[in-house]
Amino acid sequence: MKLSNAMKKLISLAITISLLLLMNQVVYATSSGSNNPISLSNLNIKSSTDELNEVTNLVPTQTYKLHFTVSDEDNLDTMYLEVVFYQGVYSPENLNGTNQEGTEFAFYWATDLQSEPKIIYDSNTNNLNSTWSLVSSNVSQFENGLKSYEFVIEFTVSKVAVAANDWGLSILVSDDYRGIATPNPTRARAFLEYFSVDWYGEIQLESETLGWGNIAYDTTYASVDSLVNSNIKIISNGSYDLSAKSSGTWVGNSKLDQLSQDLQASLVSDSSLESNADQTFSLRLNDEDSYDLISANQLSSDYFMFTLDGSKTTEAGSMIQLYIYIQLSQNFKQGLYWGSISIGISN
Repeated sequence: MKLSNAMKKLISLAITISLLLLMNQVVYATSSGSNNPISLSNLNIKSSTDELNEVTNLVPTQTYKLHFTVSDEDNLDTMYLEVVFYQGVYSPENLNGTNQEGTEFAFYWATDLQSEPKIIYDSNTNNLNSTWSLVSSNVSQFENGLKSYEFVIEFTVSKVAVAANDWGLSILVSDDYRGIATPNPTRARAFLEYFSVDWYGEIQLESETLGWGNIAYDTTYASVDSLVNSNIKIISNGSYDLSAKSSGTWVGNSKLDQLSQDLQASLVSDSSLESNADQTFSLRLNDEDSYDLISANQLSSDYFMFTLDGSKTTEAGSMIQLYIYIQLSQNFKQGLYWGSISIGISN
């Protein structure tokens, strides 16, 4: 018997919990001497598909636009800005750049960069192993001599940005590019607090097609090797449950190809299979190599939970492997059969 499309990826929809959140803007500014102070205003986040309404919760893998205005009565020619999204209480000593844990996203821009904003990474992270990203911005339209400018920076939320309702945003601007351009420099910092990030879960399969090859009718769990789907990656920004089910009917072809379907077999429980019904089979699934029902699970056409309270992952994800066991009724027609087993993730 051969199993085609044996493991189909099922990604559950992110569960959105509506929260009434108070978005506070707090602005701090410092100045000295005769240099006019730089300032920040009008901080807000909007969906990339809806520029009219501000958002108070973000969804991983979705894109948003950060808006804010920087002003300086002198000019903005020597401006530097730094943006940090953080989860929890703002603590500068604990902020090291965009990380693998999904607790921080940081980037900067300066007037002499002549390019798009750049992400700040910690020592373990880079653009290849982070799912935070900068999509676009309007900095190319910035011109010297301006006294005020509204920045619009589009970004994508990481898959592992922690599912929580205590996210904040800090923006720091100064009118001395890294302290070298302006006497009596000024700075301003603004905070946007608090907003939430929804739960997200994803399953990545190295192989979506598996097969047992040739097996005999009246095969038992003990008489045939299990199918092993290894290198299954779980990515989630919070605790998660894994579930599985099988299609209730597998179809087949007596000519041993998949060009037509002239055979059927029904998934049943072990106890039903033992009643010797024709053209029936049963399945068990386990995350270790054992078909014993002490640890293995009977597969049916309805989802059942087989992993509970999995832990939040980093960007690297968590690897698992699954073992699938099969047994056939004593009367089973010769042919090539195929069906599907689906794996789901939810919170």
